[in-house]
Amino acid sequence: MSTAPANDAAIHSSRDSTLAEIFSPLDFKITSGANRRKISSSLANVSTKDIIGSRAHGKCNQLSIYYYPLSLRKHYRKRHEIILQFRDQPDLTMARHQMVQAVQIKPCKFLVVLNPYGGAKKAKDYLDKVVKPMLFEAEINFEVVTTEHCGHATEIGRNYDTSKFDGICALSGDGTLHEIINGISQRTDGTKIDDVPIGILNGGTANCLVAAILERRGERKCNPNKAIWNATFAFIKGNLNRVDLLMTRYADQELYLCQSLSWGLICDVEFESEWLRVFGSTRYSIYAIKHIMLNKCHQGTISYIPESVSEAPEIFQKYLSNRPKEADFHQGNQTWHTFPGNKFSFVALMVNGFWSLDNVANPFSHLDDGKAYLMVVPKPVSRLSLLKFFLQLESGNHASSPQIQFICVKQVKFNFDKERAFNLDGEKSINNVMEADVRPHSATMIY
Repeated sequence: MSTAPANDAAIHSSRDSTLAEIFSPLDFKITSGANRRKISSSLANVSTKDIIGSRAHGKCNQLSIYYYPLSLRKHYRKRHEIILQFRDQPDLTMARHQMVQAVQIKPCKFLVVLNPYGGAKKAKDYLDKVVKPMLFEAEINFEVVTTEHCGHATEIGRNYDTSKFDGICALSGDGTLHEIINGISQRTDGTKIDDVPIGILNGGTANCLVAAILERRGERKCNPNKAIWNATFAFIKGNLNRVDLLMTRYADQELYLCQSLSWGLICDVEFESEWLRVFGSTRYSIYAIKHIMLNKCHQGTISYIPESVSEAPEIFQKYLSNRPKEADFHQGNQTWHTFPGNKFSFVALMVNGFWSLDNVANPFSHLDDGKAYLMVVPKPVSRLSLLKFFLQLESGNHASSPQIQFICVKQVKFNFDKERAFNLDGEKSINNVMEADVRPHSATMIY
């Protein structure tokens, strides 16, 4: 497969028009899905931006149109269908042609990678009740492969048939996408990560990447149980966008991360709560309370090359203008710095600002800004401060806490006297040295 198109390319894009504008010259009536006495107003309220597809029924000269408007009150997309009855076959053929042109439906086929064990194990249910019906309505062909063991998604990415599929969509948590990306990076046929368009639908515990995608589209603040509708719609209508990755190096290995690297309290919460996956993101709250009470100290040395203040995003520059101590961390661009002190509560390096659909870990980060951010909570820090941190994650107000420090970095190195656990996109790795740097625009995601 050739390199993915630029940002204006899409699977199913749409011109911004209404059904009333598209079908005004044709002879038809609405048979269901709207008030027949208000035909013109009903069609005028249906924007092609919300339409994912249509189906023609030739024997009865009917056209079904499927659209998913965003509820401004509940913030999620709900299915609607309008069926139009046309006078004759030529009018139906013309209407169908106009719909294909308006919604810009393009023939495509995707490999859907399903992890049935992610999060609260809802992925299979989501596939049957939401994803399959919506892909059918959007006329997207697909094959589903179910992961059977740890590392299976890596094999899928490594053996993915570029001549058969137009991209991969993971119905899973972030860990499955992490495996797919690293599987693609291991290919020997010259296919690069950014050659393969990748989508993700929330089927895990945290769903960090889906949170970032929906935030970019202004659709994140819906009930988490309804987010699958928004995420599937974003995949169907999405553009091809280049996003940033982290490259980590440890024990003679190289690994790409699409989310974050962390150690300390956050890492302990992630892995110790693994046995409570069935409870979804609630598991994090339970173990966060435990580790706030323990308030452990984690020792290590952090070295980094900072991003210059002038090259950091404007929102981060504004943040630094009120934090002179942290602004000092960015002096001496292109040279290695050592973070003062060697005792920490937790540390995270992120290219994505979200830790879940509800939690904003890093309010400065974007998927495609080419920046990585180091979030550091040095010791000493009180239990009350840690509790406030977790309570403020939903709003992102924790960033104003004096106990939390952010650094925009190009490269980082972690050193420990003894081996310790790292969280790499939800995967556990135990080492005493870890290096990482940001790789701007290294993957192509659909949203």
